[in-house]
Amino acid sequence: TDPGSASRLREALARLPEFDYAVFTSVNGVERFFACLGEMGFDARSLAGVRVAAIGPATAAALAGKGVSPDLCPEKYTSSALLAAIGSSADLKGKSVLLPRSAAAPPDLAEGLAKAGAIVEDVEAYGTVPAEISGEDLALIEDGVDASAFMSSSSAAALLGAGAGGKLRAAIAASAVFSIGPATSKTLRSFGLAPVEAAEHTSEGVVSAIVGHFRR
Repeated sequence: TDPGSASRLREALARLPEFDYAVFTSVNGVERFFACLGEMGFDARSLAGVRVAAIGPATAAALAGKGVSPDLCPEKYTSSALLAAIGSSADLKGKSVLLPRSAAAPPDLAEGLAKAGAIVEDVEAYGTVPAEISGEDLALIEDGVDASAFMSSSSAAALLGAGAGGKLRAAIAASAVFSIGPATSKTLRSFGLAPVEAAEHTSEGVVSAIVGHFRR
């Protein structure tokens, strides 16, 4: 996280009791939120009176590890399902919502909350930096792989985006491509791929999709 984004997160956390909702969309968001809260000398008690929403079981488990039981966790682990769950629980008009998440997160959730009348603070809690792929790993991919599994939209964009060689893209396109959820699938389709989307949008769901595909 760069100093500017950390400053914005701290500023929001200093006003935490003023928010009606805190919405978490990833384990990383939870970890960075509570790390920053601890650096400021606060803990989970600062969330007293704030309704907490989590996008799925992994995020909910990360919150539980911090002593927080989320008020809302939709059965389907997508931004649209989370938005629907929050919207069905209360009238969002005029409600203040803190959304601490990745700088690369899709805008759909923030836009949906705002459209429902909420006052949204979409705060960068952490950034994602593409990892360097070693020449050996790149050669292995280019030689051909049976399956390519993508666990986030940002990882798909980083691997397939600007700078990706033709051999790399061709090898991935020739493999069975798997996606953890709708946002990742949308990014993969933008690169001309046709991913198999996990029925359950978790890492376990992706594994099940891969196993089911090859058993057939």
